[in-house]
Parts: sequence; C-alpha cells; structure tokens
Amino acid sequence: MPLNINYTAIERAVMECAAAGVDSIWITVRREHLTLLQKVLGDFIYDPLFFFNMNNMKFPSDKQKRIPIFYCPMRVKDYGVKDSEAYGIINSAMCARKLGTKLSSQLEPSMYYVAFHDAIYHPFVAMTNRPLINTHKNFYFNYNGKTFKDGEPLGFTINHEQLKACDAFVRNTGTRKYKTISEFKIGGTWQELLPKEERWSATKFTVDKVFEPVILEGNTYGLKWFYNMNTWDGYRAYLASHCTLRRPNKEIRPNNILERV
Repeated sequence: MPLNINYTAIERAVMECAAAGVDSIWITVRREHLTLLQKVLGDFIYDPLFFFNMNNMKFPSDKQKRIPIFYCPMRVKDYGVKDSEAYGIINSAMCARKLGTKLSSQLEPSMYYVAFHDAIYHPFVAMTNRPLINTHKNFYFNYNGKTFKDGEPLGFTINHEQLKACDAFVRNTGTRKYKTISEFKIGGTWQELLPKEERWSATKFTVDKVFEPVILEGNTYGLKWFYNMNTWDGYRAYLASHCTLRRPNKEIRPNNILERV
C-alpha cells in the first residue's frame, strides 16, 4: 500500500528496522510474491545513521554499513496449519537464528526487532531510541497506552526464549482437523472431526494472540502519532491527517541490488 508517491508501507517497515540498528532484516514471504518484493526492496539497505553523521566523520566511506535483506518462505509443514501473518514474525526469527548458528556461534541472535508493514509512524523514531533498543531488555513502542499486546502493529523487541514460548503456545493452542475427545476409545475412536470453521485456528491468530505469553516489561516509548493501516478507516485517517511520510533520499532507502556473479 502506498504511503506517499513511490513510497510503500513495506519500505517504511524495512527503514524502521534499519533505523533500529539491526544487523540483518528477515522477511517471511510467499514464493509467488518473492520476485515482486525483491524488486521493490532489493538485497540490502544502508544504515541511515551513517547519513546523519557523515559530515562529522574523517573517513565516512569506511563507516558505511550495509544491512542485508533476506527473504524466507514459511516452512512447508506450517502451510495451512499456523501460517498466519503474525506467525510469520516467529518464522523469520527462527530462520535468522538457524542460519546464523550454522555459520558461527558468534552470529547467534540474542534479540530480535519486529516492525510491521501495516503500521504508519515515522521510522526514524526507532533511531532516536536505538540505545534502548540495542540492549538485552525488551523494548516496545506504545500509543495512547496501547502496544503490540493489544493487537496494534507497533514495533518491539523479543528474545529467543520468549519466541520459543510463543511458538509452543501457537502449536498447543491452535486447533487441527480433529479434536481429541478422550484418552480411551469412545465408540471406537479417540478423536472427532471438527466443523470446518473451527479447524486450523492458528492460521487466523493475530499479533496479540501469537505473543500472548510475552510479559510486557522493559523499556518503552510513546509515539506522538500512529495509524493502523490494517483497516480502511485507519488508512483513510492517515490520508486525511496532517502527518506525512515522505520517500527517503535515494542513498538511504532500500532497493539496492547486489551484482550477480
């Protein structure tokens, strides 16, 4: 969805991650959307903090940091079982951890920063809060007292133990095709077929449901303005407001393509 001329919501989310000071960006995407998304975002983005401080650097080109963007599919076994948009956050984090630990124990992530494509607020607010974000304590944005725990697409950080707890919660809470009715056979069966509308409930889990096990504590920052683009009313309110997000300069925004070899 466009936020301004040639500026999409997914670009804003990637910019927020870069502003937060992450080392890499991981996006769960369906295979049929991969080519389009890669064309929009490219292979990497530069750390925007560099462009704000380059005039004070003696050798600025040596300080320029590339943040790679990786695209990971949902695991085949999770398709149609728990492949909700909210669970894609856990899937991306697990992909990052799996690859990082295979390469080196030094690349094992300790904290993960989460940004949402359907959130509308200034991405550079994450850069002003970078000292709080880059700690081992949880950080989360809030707006009018509401956070991601209320289902609002507001950025936050989470550690691996919390991710594991959320993954287990989704796995154990979501329904499947059949429901176990007893430890002993009743009428020759242990299970009964659920109605269609009650099957695979985890595919419909929202952010507040997926991250229900997370205890809200740590550092927080109250946003001055925020719109939820997940609803038409929220998107329309942003378009009618005085708040504007402009497309960043070419040097800062994503859509950088690596040379193929």
